[in-house]
Amino acid sequence: MKFHNLLALLLLIFSFQTAHAQEVSDFKKERKKLISITTLNASQIEKLDAIYAKRVADLKIIADLEKTDELAFRSKRRAIFKGSENSIRLLMKSEQQDSYRAYTQNIRIERSEKMAKLRKKNASKADIIDAEYGIY
Repeated sequence: MKFHNLLALLLLIFSFQTAHAQEVSDFKKERKKLISITTLNASQIEKLDAIYAKRVADLKIIADLEKTDELAFRSKRRAIFKGSENSIRLLMKSEQQDSYRAYTQNIRIERSEKMAKLRKKNASKADIIDAEYGIY
């Protein structure tokens, strides 16, 4: 029985590390894409990195909440994502925001399609709202 508990604990730790690694990988891809699309300068890239670092730190802070209060966790996670998206938009100049708007329009279309698929599968309201923020 102790072996099974140890195995379950190891699987839980591995799954958390894998999920965290996926988030960091997604942030790196998003960062690279934003820099190329909006032609951010060095100062803006520095601020962008700070925004991503804060998002990762904030997600780590609320990670334990997922086990105790999933709805609160999801709400806080959506707020973190929305806040970082707004911060990214605000660091850009107006001509960069035009490129960013075009980029995010495509993202919103993809998210809308994902939400429609979730509705057809009768997914929970929380899953559908998460999809609106790109959280799958």
